[in-house]
Amino acid sequence: MKYIVVCDDNSNDRIEIKSLIDVYLSERKTRALVKYYDCAEHMLAEYTGQIDIAILDVEMDHLNGIDAGYEILKRHPDAALIIVTAYATYLDDAMDLRVFRFFEKPVDKDRFFRAMDIRFRERASLEIPLRNNAISKTKINENDIVCVYSSQRKTNIITDKGQELKTDLNIKEWLIMLDKNNSFASPHYSYIVNLNYILELTSERIVLRCRNGTEIPVYPSKRKYGEFKKKYFKKMEEYR
Repeated sequence: MKYIVVCDDNSNDRIEIKSLIDVYLSERKTRALVKYYDCAEHMLAEYTGQIDIAILDVEMDHLNGIDAGYEILKRHPDAALIIVTAYATYLDDAMDLRVFRFFEKPVDKDRFFRAMDIRFRERASLEIPLRNNAISKTKINENDIVCVYSSQRKTNIITDKGQELKTDLNIKEWLIMLDKNNSFASPHYSYIVNLNYILELTSERIVLRCRNGTEIPVYPSKRKYGEFKKKYFKKMEEYR
């Protein structure tokens, strides 16, 4: 079962979101515990349970949805943030927060359902063989991988918490494992990066930022940059 919080100070908009969620749960024949709030401060003070999905309005009295989103991620790093607003000008702020989806009001039902489908599926978990470690294998969620890079004919991975792990896999094996996840692309033959963690993108340098604030520079090859850039902007279209 998923745990969802919804915060919007407009009662009509809360009713609309509740209707979408009710229809979704009914059509998909699934369950969720959903809590509704009209104030972000009250939500953060009163709700102490698990959060899998947070659906937040931006413009609210006192604490706005962006600031509330940062606080939610401090408490629940794996929560998916969905920003719902009547103002598209907040898209940049939402992208800095690395929200899962950004919806302009009124919310498009088909896009909303597709987003919910993704989050209701179990997150893909990979079992990774490690090098130079007493523990031979570890499990990691694909979405927690910031980048993979070649090192001494093997590869290292950097996680969303800035942790670096040495693996026994090569870059080709990673490309096969991540092939079906459109969040990953290769800007260089020695790198695979998660597009969701990109802070800066130019033909000279790509900067990735982990959730703990660690920044990782990656230098793309001229041959691969054009295709990589196309994949990045195609991925970003999912947030609009």
